[in-house]
Amino acid sequence: MDKRGASTVWPVVSRPAMGCRFEVYLSGTDREILVGAGEAALDLVSEMDAQLSVYRPQSDISRLNATPPHASVTLEPALYALLRRCDEWRIATQGAFDAGMGRLLRLWGFHDGEHRKPTDEQVRLVLLQCGAARLVWDDAVRSVTMPDPAIEVNLGAVGKGYALDMAAEALRRTGVRSAALHGGTSTIVAIGEQPGGGGWRFDLRDVDAPDRVLHTIGLIDQTVSTSADTEQRFVADGRRYGHIMDPRTGWPARGVRAVWVAGPCAAETDALSTAFNVLGPDAARDYLMTRPDLTAVFLMDGSDGHSVVIGNGHRGT
Repeated sequence: MDKRGASTVWPVVSRPAMGCRFEVYLSGTDREILVGAGEAALDLVSEMDAQLSVYRPQSDISRLNATPPHASVTLEPALYALLRRCDEWRIATQGAFDAGMGRLLRLWGFHDGEHRKPTDEQVRLVLLQCGAARLVWDDAVRSVTMPDPAIEVNLGAVGKGYALDMAAEALRRTGVRSAALHGGTSTIVAIGEQPGGGGWRFDLRDVDAPDRVLHTIGLIDQTVSTSADTEQRFVADGRRYGHIMDPRTGWPARGVRAVWVAGPCAAETDALSTAFNVLGPDAARDYLMTRPDLTAVFLMDGSDGHSVVIGNGHRGT
């Protein structure tokens, strides 16, 4: 019971989007209002899917990627701001995160699921043509110019987090004070405290041994994102290749099995979990020295379940 004597309810609403299942766990006293708020939040997620997906020919991102060389596309304000933030993360991570490498994912077969190992020369040519560093921005009119047809923007490493940020903000606007939402569990957003008080608690589990809990964290108005190659990987010539690419080399990142990043913004933790998978713990530690609001947990190859924790930005543990 809450302090007014009304019974607390915990409805859950869910919907498929962005290749996974989004779920919203809500807490309050009016089930109908909560469910309505949750459905409206998931409507926004569906809108973001239609806007951001490279698998939808009519999406804004597909329209951008189809732009002829040296032509400009004016984008919706929020999408333009997201792409600009992606470019800031590219610069801040020294290229470990790059939203302009969609063609590289296609080369390796991670776009269509037809996995293949390219030649060194194929990789070299793609790197010469692609990358968000080559995009031309016009902030005055929110337009982007694609100087090369080989450049392909792909927001797969940030789209779920961005959609969850939008959904969480919509929930807060409707008065929701206690909720947790996720997209395929790879990114989770906590609103307020969990029912009964304290942070929403989540287990960080070994991606190759899910019964093994590495850490349990509690989040209050925070997010956590996971980056691991367990969803898409293949073996060629006796070596494993995962879908998390190092944009600087054109080859899959190696040495890290999984990274979790906790912080205040789901789009950012989504992007940084991918970047840190590429950078590794030492370079990530340098980055996090300037960001006390972020925490990263690394599970390295050959670590036998031992993880590395850097920072202490999340609250509620």
